[in-house]
Amino acid sequence: MEEILKEILNRLDNLSEGQAGMRSDISNIKSEQTELRSDLSGFRTEQADMRSDISSIISEQTELRSDLSGFRTEQADMRTDISNIKSEQTELRSDLSGLRTEQADMRKEVAFYYGSMMQKLDETKKELGSEIRHLANVQQQHQRTLELINAQK
Repeated sequence: MEEILKEILNRLDNLSEGQAGMRSDISNIKSEQTELRSDLSGFRTEQADMRSDISSIISEQTELRSDLSGFRTEQADMRTDISNIKSEQTELRSDLSGLRTEQADMRKEVAFYYGSMMQKLDETKKELGSEIRHLANVQQQHQRTLELINAQK
C-alpha cells in the first residue's frame, strides 16, 4: 500500500517537473517574442532614418537646381539611392513577414504542448482515481478480514 502511494507521489512529482519544464519553455518563447519585437522596433528606426535620408536628398536637390549639369548628376544618384532604399525596405518587410510567420508557428507549438500537457494531466487524473478506488477496495477487504478474525476469537 505504501509502495502504491509512493508510486502515485512519484508520478505527481514527474507531472510537476514536466509542467515546470513547459512553463520554462513558454517563458523562453515569450522572451524570444520580446526580442523579435525589439528587432522590429530597430527596423522601424532604420526606416525612419532612411526617410530622413530621403528628406536630406530632396534638400540637396533644391540646392543643386542652380547648377543644371550638377543637378542632373546628383538626381541620377538620388534615384539610385531611392531605389536601393526601396529595395532595402522591401527586404525589411519580407523579414518582418518571416518573423510574423515564426511567431505564428511558435504559438501553434505552445498550443500543441499545452494541449498535450492537459491531455496527460487528464490521463493521470483518471489513473490516480482508479488507483485510489483500488486502494479503497483493498482497505475494505482488509477491514472485513480483521472483523472475521476478531469475530472468531
